[in-house]
Parts: sequence; C-alpha cells; structure tokens
Amino acid sequence: MKNIDIKKDDVTKAIYFIVALTQKQGSPSMQSGLSSKGDLIGGIFDRWINIIPESIVFNKLLLPKISTKDKIEIISDFYLYDPKKAGIAPDVIGIKVNNTAIPFVIYNDKWEPVKDMPQIEVKTFKKVQKMISLRNQHYDNKYLVMTESEFKIDYLMPFFDKSIFSKSTFNQLHMDDSTFIISNKKGLMHQTEEIVNDSDTLGNVTLLKVTSAKSFMDCSTLCESNVSVQYLNSIELKQKKPNGKLLNTKLNDYCKINSFGLYTFNTHWYEGLTSEGVPYYTKKSKSGDIKFLYRTLDISAKNIESISVIKKSNSSIYITASENAEINGIKIVANNIYKLGFQLLDRSSNNGQEYFMQKSLVNYIPDEEESLLKSIESIIRR
Repeated sequence: MKNIDIKKDDVTKAIYFIVALTQKQGSPSMQSGLSSKGDLIGGIFDRWINIIPESIVFNKLLLPKISTKDKIEIISDFYLYDPKKAGIAPDVIGIKVNNTAIPFVIYNDKWEPVKDMPQIEVKTFKKVQKMISLRNQHYDNKYLVMTESEFKIDYLMPFFDKSIFSKSTFNQLHMDDSTFIISNKKGLMHQTEEIVNDSDTLGNVTLLKVTSAKSFMDCSTLCESNVSVQYLNSIELKQKKPNGKLLNTKLNDYCKINSFGLYTFNTHWYEGLTSEGVPYYTKKSKSGDIKFLYRTLDISAKNIESISVIKKSNSSIYITASENAEINGIKIVANNIYKLGFQLLDRSSNNGQEYFMQKSLVNYIPDEEESLLKSIESIIRR
C-alpha cells in the first residue's frame, strides 16, 4: 500500500467544482446530488471531499508506472446533472494524452461505455472506517480502485486568506480573566490559542487495492435488503478470564475457510436462526422485542486450530490460544486472554443489497492493477 500527501495544488479543480455545485443547490441540475437537508457549504464539502483522491491516486501513483514519454492524466466527471435522471457516470470518464481527451464513456441521453475502454470506479474510505462496502450499480465489468483517505480536521485551512488569522485579530480574542473568572482551580477555562497556518497539506491518501468490482463482490459478504452487518471492531488484551460460566470451544468450530483464504462463520456461530436460515438479533422497543436479520463478516486467521473461545455473547467473544496465532492481522500471543468486540451496523430499514468486507483484509482480494495499467497503456499506444 502506497501513501501520498494531498497538497493544496492537487485539489484546486475539485475545490472549484464543489463550490460550483454548492451554488447550484436547489437547482434541477444537481438536485439529487445534493443534500435535501439544504446543507451549507461546510456540510457539502464534507460529503463531496472523497472526489479528491481520484486524480491524486491515478496521476501520482498509478499512471507514472506506465512506461511512456507522453503526458497522461485522468479525466474526472465534473458535469452537473441529476443522477436519478441522467444516470451515474463512472468516476474516471477518460484520460488525456498530450492534452487530447480519450473518452471511456459518452453521454447519449444516458451514460454509455465506449467499446474496448476500461470502466473504472474509485471508492474512497476514511482511515477510521473498519469496513468497506459496495452497492452493485451495474459494476460487474468495471475495475474498482479502492483508496483510504485521512484529511486533517482543518483540511480547508490552506484555502483561507492568511489575513484572517492576523496577530491583531488574535489579540482581540483575549479574554479578561480578572473580570469573568473567580476561580479556575479545575483548569476548565482556557484562552484561545494562536492559529498556525503554514502548511499546504490537507491530509493524505493511500492506494489500498486495484481490483475488479466482481472480484470484490465474490470475496465479500452480501447483505440483502434489510439485513444488517456485524464486523470485528476491536481486539483487546485482558488481564484475567471473564466472569461466569466458561466455554472451551475451538474457534474453527464456528467457521470454515473459503476459497479466498478467509473464514466464514457457520450456523454454530449464531445463537438463533430464522426459518430462512438467516441469523437475527433482538432489539427492544416499546411495542416489544423486534428481530432483525444480520450477517457477521469473514475474518482472517493464522494458526486458528490453536485458538479457543472461552466465552461468547452477541457482541463479543473471549479467546485464548495454546500457540501464537493471528486474527485480522493482529497477533494473538499464546496463553493470554483476548476480548474480540463486534459492532453491528443496523440496515434494518435499508431496502438495497450491499457487499461488505473488513477493510484490513483487502489483501485477500485478487489484484488487477497490472491488467488496468496494461489496458491504459494499450490505449496510449494506439
């Protein structure tokens, strides 16, 4: 996985586009593309900021691997339109070779792929996210470029006029403690600190994987309409065994290895099953208990035969291992106690199906970077 900083000069086109569509809020051209809540510019930036990594990952990490003297860059979709009416274009709609545009898709009252041209989707996930997901919007024959972004909390600072943060303005924010504070023994009150605005870096982006949408869907977990998803959220070293009645069940009794090398949980893992064979969890409500269907995401494991489950609940399990092992890339040291915490994403009101996977397991997805680069290289050589 390769990481690169996001600089101010890298994102000027994306910034311009986001501001342009912000000013079109409420107009027919982007009505479905904007929030119905009527967000102001700050909220719109936060929801559209993921368009930024597209060009950076291609122009700075992927395309430089192609052996050519030509100047090449991707063409992103900067059209304004209502996607519910016009359809959704791929994230990369073409490439520019020596300033000549070569389309991968064209718009003919709907978006249509150009024959023999690669169709490319770019999905960006936040660094803090534990899961990655994909809704199949006719993606089967498309490449999938997965990236991870980590923006600074003040990522827009490089675009503010530096005069706003002048010394004179800062001095005007100084509060007169002698007037307003009688006692501050707990240290809860603080003066505003001077702002540092000397960096043009907004954050960074990491290329996680270049694959195909089909490969991702093949090795991920499908959650149908209204089916929630449970994922491994944490692995904690504990100092002692949990209280209560303990088990002594091998972890691999709860799962089986699949063709991609991941472990899929079986019916023994779930405490209850519906008549359709789909696990459920129970949610309390004023009208009584409500049952919601869910699936637990696959995990990776090394030396799984040595791992024993000593306690199990709906939200966690306690394990120990007779030999050193590993779960989702986290080392499990022999003869220690670990708590594995699981988190549930409630999709009980979501009518669409979606494919999910733990983000830490992207290495198990077949890599198709070479195939994509060869396809682009052949286009350049034409």
